[in-house]
Amino acid sequence: MDISSYSWVQIQKNWLNSTRSVVQIKDLDSEWIPDSQEYGITWQFFTDKMHSYYQEHGKCGGYVGESYSPFLPIDIDKIETDPADIIKQLYDLGVEDFNFYFSGRKGYHIEIPSSLLGVEPCDNLPGRYKYVASQLDIGADTSLYKRNQLYRLPNTLNSKSQLYKIQLNPDDILGGMTLQDIQKLAREPQEESFQIENMLRFLNKDKPAGLNEYLSELWDKSITHFNTKTAYVAGVKKGKRNSTAYDTALGYKTQGKSIEEAKSTIIKMNEENDPPDDINQLLATVDSAYNGSYYKSFPINPVLQHLKEDYWKNLNDYQKIVYVKMLYSLNVRGATYQSRQIERNQFVYGKLSTANRWNMDPEKLNKTMLKFEKDKRIRREVIKSGGKHLYTIITLLVFDVSDF
Repeated sequence: MDISSYSWVQIQKNWLNSTRSVVQIKDLDSEWIPDSQEYGITWQFFTDKMHSYYQEHGKCGGYVGESYSPFLPIDIDKIETDPADIIKQLYDLGVEDFNFYFSGRKGYHIEIPSSLLGVEPCDNLPGRYKYVASQLDIGADTSLYKRNQLYRLPNTLNSKSQLYKIQLNPDDILGGMTLQDIQKLAREPQEESFQIENMLRFLNKDKPAGLNEYLSELWDKSITHFNTKTAYVAGVKKGKRNSTAYDTALGYKTQGKSIEEAKSTIIKMNEENDPPDDINQLLATVDSAYNGSYYKSFPINPVLQHLKEDYWKNLNDYQKIVYVKMLYSLNVRGATYQSRQIERNQFVYGKLSTANRWNMDPEKLNKTMLKFEKDKRIRREVIKSGGKHLYTIITLLVFDVSDF
């Protein structure tokens, strides 16, 4: 596998007040300046097609293409997390070589060599990495796994904490290094660079780490219809091309894909038509699908695939009822609730409100939800304000409700 062409990344300097650009990863350290604040790059590496797209359009959004990363990035975004526990868990998984950082504020960043997983360039690396990270039960913040998502560079300053992202030695942490020790070290940058060589060392090894059986199995399982290239109909007969383009665009819209991705697919479809149609007319059809209020409906709800699993078969009747109600409550698309974004595969849960809505006993329902959490089927995030419990966000961990 030749991944040498995947050498371009997006960078944003002081991402609170600037725009992005596209640079080669080897040139990044020359960008470092003292007190670099909020400097981030995409953890995805791209080919020069990304650079060409940026030069032509003046932006990165809308680019469609394969990406690669020499590492699986993991963001642990909780200050109360014991870093020694994370390291022990990695060792238990057979992962002995990795980069470990204090993030600069309230958590830790981990970089696991992608060679352990058998990663190859693909068109939805974020979706596949999201699946892998969610299965590790390591407390990963899966919001990191989005297309074009920024990732803080080492030796850059967090403007809120006034601390730097710095690399830590696992042996020091296992030897008793405390959070106070870490924060003291993070008052200054370790080097006058972004230490890019640490990211690239997994590429430059003469003998890359061999496959980790567990991680490579997760990588293989991460292949789904939703996170690989969406199939499209080519060679459409005249008279059906507009309706096919509209249906395809509606499917992309329903799955949360960008209008640029939909248009890119329609262009490819049209190139295989004989003869090709007026592309402007077909692209106008895509605009119509995205501007309208309709979404694609499917003859069989995808959540029903969940009811084939052994886990479902081993539940009692009450637990099965709760499980089905939970599946049907999951967002297929992102939505806003009380000014907070509720993502796909999530829903808002209230101990009393949900019990009333589902016509169930609150205590018995809550006990069942705790079982699902213990069994690692869901994750619960309690939202509080002023010490008051407002509601809980439930995230389904074991499959994607939009995997049509």
